[in-house]
Amino acid sequence: MIILGIDPAVNNLGYGVIENSRSFIRVLRSGCLRPGFRKSFEEKLAFFCTELENLIQQVRPEKIAIEEIYVGDNIRVALKIGQVIGLVMGLGLKKGIPCLLIPVREVKQTIVGTGSAQKEQVKFMVEKLTGITGLKSFDESDALAVAITCANCGGFGDRSD
Repeated sequence: MIILGIDPAVNNLGYGVIENSRSFIRVLRSGCLRPGFRKSFEEKLAFFCTELENLIQQVRPEKIAIEEIYVGDNIRVALKIGQVIGLVMGLGLKKGIPCLLIPVREVKQTIVGTGSAQKEQVKFMVEKLTGITGLKSFDESDALAVAITCANCGGFGDRSD
């Protein structure tokens, strides 16, 4: 099964594509989409839409797993990230691909063993679990962690409420 993991953001959207079978998890592709800080929010959404449509067409995922928003102090940023998540879900659902929102703490718990893990710990464990090294950003390692968590969660029921 091919799973596309997404770490949503406004300026740096991480993605990771894995192939999951009973005996292995293999990274097919990962990276970060960067529309440019000076672009308007609408231009960033258009960039993400185009790039993600191309990615979905190329890798043909069977599932899309998206990290849920962590609402910190900045509600405006959280609302914009929510719009990015809606865009990703819309693209997937339009293609008939099931989408799953996974809480940040669940990703950290699955990958590191504790829901309060730091980004460096998640990156370290993603590299250990996949056998790859030199991930360029935390956005990329977080997206792979989301995909791996999806692969390990078994069922794919409605957990997005």
